[in-house]
Amino acid sequence: MANDFSMKSYLNRMDLGEGVRPLTGEELLKLQEVMLEIYGDVFDACERNGLRLFLQGGTLLGKVRHGGFIPWDDDMDLGMMRPHYNKLIRIFDSELREKYILRAPGYHEGTVTRFINIYKKDSYLDKVDMPKRAPRKVGIDIFPIDFCPDGKLLRTIKGVECNGIVFLSSSRDFREFCTPEIREGLLKTPKGTVNYFLRQAAAGLSRPLPIDLLFNLADKAARGRGRTDFCTSSMGRWHYLGEMQKTSTFLPLKRSEFCGKRAWTLHDEDAYLRHNYGPDYMEIPPKSKREMHFIKKISL
Repeated sequence: MANDFSMKSYLNRMDLGEGVRPLTGEELLKLQEVMLEIYGDVFDACERNGLRLFLQGGTLLGKVRHGGFIPWDDDMDLGMMRPHYNKLIRIFDSELREKYILRAPGYHEGTVTRFINIYKKDSYLDKVDMPKRAPRKVGIDIFPIDFCPDGKLLRTIKGVECNGIVFLSSSRDFREFCTPEIREGLLKTPKGTVNYFLRQAAAGLSRPLPIDLLFNLADKAARGRGRTDFCTSSMGRWHYLGEMQKTSTFLPLKRSEFCGKRAWTLHDEDAYLRHNYGPDYMEIPPKSKREMHFIKKISL
């Protein structure tokens, strides 16, 4: 599935200037170890409180295709059904605050983006696509899974609304980390040019609104009103309409493991991965199509 507005696909092809470099193999392995540590602590806190944290996105793809992390992946994609997701925010201070930092819509210390980010205090990571307000720490991402309205027309209307708010907020992020090198790289191709000017226009349009307000609006717009036949990860890479799948693909969750740690996974992994990555998801892409990860500084 292609996404012409994903910045990662453009960054792979750019000269990002001095002070920016790709992660080394050794750094990537250590980074994955730290993320796994964060995951284990958060998973255990969830279990103590009857919450279910599960694998999704590229992390689920890595589990199925590689038996762990995708070897070149530098993040973790996790999900929670909305009631569990909201409760994790409420219990964070009592369970995890000593060792970790939380940023999330609705959290009393604010948010970095449209979903939960949990960072390890004793770490340092500065990636090229981090907005200025983000802690320079290693973290994991947790996405809310929301039920969609009954009826195709209602789902489409809600999806368009959510996607619009998400694009406004992500464009504000883009304006923060867009360097002259990134701008120059985008303007080299027609699609990149359209991407650049649409994001600049959206960022300008939303400028009167505080960024936290935009993130909170995106979070609230995605919420459903009770269990239905479809659900979605509206903050995921493919957004509300692209991530929408049958609820039976997600639930009931199944016990599993990830890199030696306990895990929950989706009821129908194959259906989910086919939907998000295509029927050939088990094929390992050539190096030219793998996402590279660029940093300014790392200390683990």
